[in-house]
Amino acid sequence: MPETTKILEVEHLCQYFTSGHGRNRMTVKAVDDVSFSVRQAETFGLVGESGCGKTTTGRAIIRLYNPTSGTVRFDGREISGPMTRSLSDYLSRNMAMIFQDPIESLNPRMTIEEIVGESLRLRGMSREEVHRQVVAMLEKVGLTEEHATRYPHEFSGGQRQRVGIARAMIARPRLIIADEPVSALDVSIQAQVINLLNDLKQELGLTILFIAHNLSVVKYFSDRIGVMYYGKMVEIAESDDLYSHPLHPYTRALLSAIPQPNPLTERKRCRVDYAPERDHDYSREKPEMHEVEPGHLVYCSQTELARYRQELNG
Repeated sequence: MPETTKILEVEHLCQYFTSGHGRNRMTVKAVDDVSFSVRQAETFGLVGESGCGKTTTGRAIIRLYNPTSGTVRFDGREISGPMTRSLSDYLSRNMAMIFQDPIESLNPRMTIEEIVGESLRLRGMSREEVHRQVVAMLEKVGLTEEHATRYPHEFSGGQRQRVGIARAMIARPRLIIADEPVSALDVSIQAQVINLLNDLKQELGLTILFIAHNLSVVKYFSDRIGVMYYGKMVEIAESDDLYSHPLHPYTRALLSAIPQPNPLTERKRCRVDYAPERDHDYSREKPEMHEVEPGHLVYCSQTELARYRQELNG
């Protein structure tokens, strides 16, 4: 991957949370030594089961959390250091987040125009210009001008998520972090929102970090995919490559859990169970991220690396 194409670089990112005192003190390693990069104008999917750390990774990148350690660079500038006014302004201009819950993420006391246009007002834009841009963005996400005067409780779940997308897009950020933007929606509405994001990505040239646990949606929407397990990144590959040649046992287990739309093949589908104690022996060799083939990285030992390469070549 040419260096010039990387817009986001995450290196050895750690996000730990502690609670309790003394003997009761406990540390949770929500994100533990995660590294990956995202290219300009691509969609990078981040998948894994609930609690694996994918949402925490997104929040640490956009600085809703202060990273415990590691480095995050955006367009060559480090954004993981001490938070300053200059850095805060830089992040708000270049990054935005679409939150998972379309109800909790919208202020019930503000109208849709106030919610969507808030970032523009904070930059000193006139009321007339804010209104014009808000209406244009609402129309772009499938809403109308009359929706601007309503409140969040007057909308359905799909419409609220469209408002959340409009709020994220209005400032024309270069990176969108979409945190499970369709998981709270009905299946038919999920398709509408995904297609909307796809259209906006093509039209505006967006770079998207797409966080989800729905593997079918991730395959359709993402160019490359990273798989997380218990705070670790265990596999990174191109979307088609990951689904056709999964190497890490956890990735295989995830893919085996995808339901098949055909009842005949669904009856024959075999689930793969992942048990780290059984599937790995790291007593002598410690695992690291290795490039099994160009663009396909797996968290494994040297012995496993040789076996994976033999599988691909065989």
